[in-house]
Parts: sequence; C-alpha cells; structure tokens
Amino acid sequence: MGDKLSVNQFKGIKNDSNPKQIGFDYFKDIVNFNFETTSTLGLEKILCPKQNIQILEDEEIDGIYEYRFLDLNNILRTKIIVVCGGNIYEVKLNNNLTITNDTERQANIKLIYSGIAKGKCSFATYQDKLFISNGKDNIFVYYGAYDQISQMGSPLALKGQNNGFLTGTYKYQMTYVTDGGEEIVGSISNAIIVNNQSVLLKLPLGYDGVKQRKLYRTKDGGNIFYLIDTINDNSTMEIYDNLIDAFLTEQIGKVNNELPKPYFLSVAGNKLFGGKVDKFPTQVFVTDVFGEVFDGANFIDVSNFGNDNTPVEVVAEDFNKIVVGTGKNIFFINPADNSVVLTRANIGVLDGYGVAKCPSFNNFAGGLMFVSTEHDVRLMSGLQALPVSTSIDNVSTVNYAQNIQGTLPNDLKGYGNIASIFYDYKFMLQVDNIRYVFDIRNSAWTTQRIKTENYESVPKLFATINNLLVNGQNDGWIETEYMDIKYKDEECPAYLESIDINAQTEFTFVEKMYFWFTTNENNNMKIDVVCDGNILYAQKKEFNMLDGAFNEDYLETDYTRNKYDMDYRIFNIYKPCRFLKYKLMVTEGNIMFENFEISGQQISNKE
Repeated sequence: MGDKLSVNQFKGIKNDSNPKQIGFDYFKDIVNFNFETTSTLGLEKILCPKQNIQILEDEEIDGIYEYRFLDLNNILRTKIIVVCGGNIYEVKLNNNLTITNDTERQANIKLIYSGIAKGKCSFATYQDKLFISNGKDNIFVYYGAYDQISQMGSPLALKGQNNGFLTGTYKYQMTYVTDGGEEIVGSISNAIIVNNQSVLLKLPLGYDGVKQRKLYRTKDGGNIFYLIDTINDNSTMEIYDNLIDAFLTEQIGKVNNELPKPYFLSVAGNKLFGGKVDKFPTQVFVTDVFGEVFDGANFIDVSNFGNDNTPVEVVAEDFNKIVVGTGKNIFFINPADNSVVLTRANIGVLDGYGVAKCPSFNNFAGGLMFVSTEHDVRLMSGLQALPVSTSIDNVSTVNYAQNIQGTLPNDLKGYGNIASIFYDYKFMLQVDNIRYVFDIRNSAWTTQRIKTENYESVPKLFATINNLLVNGQNDGWIETEYMDIKYKDEECPAYLESIDINAQTEFTFVEKMYFWFTTNENNNMKIDVVCDGNILYAQKKEFNMLDGAFNEDYLETDYTRNKYDMDYRIFNIYKPCRFLKYKLMVTEGNIMFENFEISGQQISNKE
C-alpha cells in the first residue's frame, strides 16, 4: 500500500482548470484588453463605447456632471448637467439607447443657460448648489431646486408675489461694502420675467468684513444697473423687489474687486476653493465657512511658502486637505485655518486634468494619481503630520509609469488634450487618442485605442453617470463606455504582444504552445510566433470560434465545447530556439485570454 496523502498537502483544490493566471510582466503591449472585471486572473477584450446622444453637432463637450441636490420638498434629486458649445444643459441619458432624431433629442435635452465661454469645466457641489467654472467666465451657480443659474456673488432672482408693480425682464447685481468702501465684483444674476409681480431675491452672504450689501437692478430689458436697496447687514438671506423703473436713478460703479475665474474648484472644511487663475497664476482663492463668494483681495499665494514661483496647475482634495499642484511642487492647505505647508514631493503637476483620486487596494496605498512634470504618472500618498508648523510630513510621490515609459513621455511632449478618471478599479489617463489604463488591483498597465476602419472614439473628458463611465467627444456626442463588441457597427481590433520568453543560453526544442482563453460566440483570431527574433520566418495561424465551438478545420482537431467555458488551443511549432515571442490578435468578437504554456525539451548531446 502506498503512503497516505493528507488533504492539507494540496488543499483539496482541483488546479488544472479555472482559474488560470498570467503575470502582466510577460507582455510588451496590451492593446484594447483590460484585466477581468471580477478578478485580475485574465485579460478581457474590452467592449467599445456606445453613442448615446449628440448635444450639438460639431461642438465639443466641455463638461458632464451628475448633480445631486435636495428639492423644495427635501427629496434627493439627480440631474445630469452637460456643458457644450457655450451652453449649459440638463440631459437625460438612456445608456441602452442611441438618440439620433431631433424629436427624441429635444425630449431629452433642456437648455438651462447660454452664452458662456467655450472650454473645459470644473464642477463642485457646495451648499446644495452646483458651482461651474471654466477659467474664463465668472463662476456659475446652479440652484437645482429652482432650476436657475446665477453667477457667484449675485442674487438668484425668482418670481415673487402677484399684484406687484413690476412687469418686464430684469437682472440684478450685488455689491459688498467694507471699511474700505463699496466693492463691486462684476457678477450678474439670472434674468427674470415678471408680469404685475414682485421679484424674490435669494441673497448670498458676503465675505469677512462686509458690513452692508447693495442691490442693483436693470430697467425693463436694459443693461445698466441702478441702486434699488441697501441691506445694512451680512445675514439677510432673501428680500423682495417691487420698485418700479421710474425710481431708478443711481447707477452702479465700475468693477473694483473682480471675481477670480479659476479653472479648478474643490471643497474642504465647509469652504469652496478655486485655483489656476490666468490673472493670478500663483494664487488660490477660498470662501469663508459656508460662504459662497470669493474675495478677490483675499487670497493664498502659495509661491510665498517655498522657492516656487511656477503657476498653479490644479486644486484638488485629499487627506482632508486642499492639495495644490504647481509646475514645481505640491502644497497642502489646511481648511481649518488656511495654513499652507510645502510637501517633500519635489515634483510638479503637468496638467490638472490628468489628476484623479484613487482608493487603496492591498499594497496600493491610494491617493491622488497625477501626470508629473517628469512625464510620468505618480501617486501622491502618505499621511501628513500634524501640527504642520512643527512637523515634517512623510508625503511621497511614487512613480507607477515604469512599464509605459517607452511611449508615455513622447505622447505627453506635444499633447493637445488630456483627461483622467478613476473607475472600476482603474485609473484612466486619456492622452489625445491613446488611453493608458492602470489597474490598482495588480498595479499593471494596459492601453486602449478605439479605432475601426472608418471611425475612432477620442474622448475629451470623462464622467460617471448612474455608476457607468461616459465620455464627451469633440463632435458633441456623449458615449457610454464598455457597452458593445463593435464601435458604430464596425469591429475594433485588439492584440496582446509578449516580450521574448523562454529565454536561455542553450537551445530548446519547442514542440507547441497552449493558449488558454474563454470566448464569446463568434470570434476570429490570429497568432504570430517568432523564434529567436527572426521575423522573416514567423509562424502564423488563423482560427475562429463559431457558436462557442472550436473550428474543426484548425489543426484537424474535431471537438466541441460549451461556450463561455475556459479551454485551450494548441499552436504547433516544432523547432529549436533559445527564445520566442507571440502576438495574439482578435479581429472579430470578444475573448478572455487566461494563460499560455510552452511544451518542449532541452536539447543535449549524447556521448
């Protein structure tokens, strides 16, 4: 009788079938594959985006945001806000439907505001309102409960009581009086149309030091603002206007405390922060606690806190702090007291649109991933020590781009557009038409390029809507990512290319390779194998899968299998070589590539 084998020696696990696993370091290129959604055990050919709705023909999408707010009945609501072609829209997205005709389009798109400058937008939900900034206009404030947009620092105008004295179209401005005099910020309210009514004005509170607020209004249909009231406090939240045009005589003065126009907004410590301002490149602006107006004369100049006079590139939030990235370094602002500390990152941020907040996963620490001025991708991690005035922080930036350094720096040298987001365990960095995808579960990179024979998807920006990833295109289309095997009814090729493998100093007689994968119903694939780098004598095979069954013409093998099950295919080689590499191309359909194996014998002389 043989020796007994205890179950704990092999754990009772059947290990000759699912799951297989292959290390990402075996690959030179992974194009249009992602690591499996449910695990990282295999590589799955990605699904293509599906066109959803075109906002404006041939106009760029400048922003997409899922805005949640409480309505007037204190019920949580959600609206999808899209900025396109100088307009702000509310859009209804049906991820399973492509809207092509004008009737459906008009039923799903609602214009909220028009006449803004074109360019990418930053969004921040603060005080139940949506703040929208593009670096060119005054910050727009969307009051979801009232479905109206005003500008930062100006009132929200609503229809008031009936039997009033006002009939016409009116706009408002508000100024702020401090010990230094009247400060005119230059923002304008929404237009309100009334007919024998008064106007109800929702008033923002002024910044620190404001003693009075003055209200100005146009005459019916006019553009000149006249004084209508002086509010002798900084606490009144609403007021009614019922003053007829005939009593309007005192005009507003010139702007003397212009509102900053930041490209980026962020929220921390019940304050709103804004940065990257063309006129004030090294400054960050901040409201008071629960305040909603920037004071242009009160700012944080991060260049005063280090030997760094490079422009601010991004304002973001992490560590419960505001993170400010410049062209040379990274700073923290503590929202509790607006104190600033220069971190030991010792590297700058290349582009604020290449920054995304990532969670931790196993050995991946989590933090802000960003494109650095060294043309790589880094993770800012570590816990800043407190108090900041006496302690040295241990914040570091770790380079995670070693495996894409062969292509990423060149792509970044002359890029036209950059976008980033974290979604489904992946940090995604779009550089023009190439997407670099970093999976935090195994710290591995893949790349994507959705290009068919006649079409190409080139996202300008990303957003998550209804827990799905969407992108905005330069032609006004919004697409939902990872929805269809084909893009616009055309196949999108994908391939895996290995590095040189099975390397050794002596020749091995390689008999065959086994490729393990799971397929969809119909697939066409090609495999090229190159031995010893001799591409002139590359071995090539094509095969397909029909209804989940192996093609019986391939290598004269005849058997069937259940579709969606894992199985392997044999690639016969039968030649001596010291190393080899392969390229697997999927030209039709969808597969999950699980593993490969090499079968061969060591060559030796018999003496």
